Amino acid sequence: HASATVQAGFCVESIHVFDRYQGAGVPEGHRSFAFTLAYRSHERTLTDAEVGSAFEAMLAAIRAEKRFEVRTSA
Repeated sequence: HASATVQAGFCVESIHVFDRYQGAGVPEGHRSFAFTLAYRSHERTLTDAEVGSAFEAMLAAIRAEKRFEVRTSA
């Protein structure tokens, strides 16, 4: 969580895990997590490009850990 937040930079306000699953469809010893991200700047409205860049930076940080498989709904 902290590593991903640092990679995303200034605009990540919060990361909230809303679902954790372990069972059918998930390999043994693994868990599936679903989470929401909230982005905010106190100075101005963020552009789609800024949010997209922050999101991609977080995905890159998570993938670099090599302990995670990333699946996105986007």
